[in-house]
Amino acid sequence: MCKLIILRGNSGSGKTTIANELQRKIGSNIYAYYFDIPFEETIKRHKTRSQSSEFGEEIMREWWVDKDYSEVLNETAITADKDKGSIIQEIYNAISER
Repeated sequence: MCKLIILRGNSGSGKTTIANELQRKIGSNIYAYYFDIPFEETIKRHKTRSQSSEFGEEIMREWWVDKDYSEVLNETAITADKDKGSIIQEIYNAISER
């Protein structure tokens, strides 16, 4: 059975230390995905959201980090060429195999 663990807190509070240890103990039961989408595509997708008027491109540029992969997770990349249906199917297939 899959479980989701969310670790939140300020920088230096121990999140990465705990995540590393959990990954060592849990191992291959972790499914991690990273939306490796170019900034321009992110803006395009953001504009389709009902909340898009809350913040725009200028604010998003302030926090945007390209290729922001986790240091502790073996993330599978989700790229701009994948649509919602194929993303859902890929994740579903991965979790159903175990």
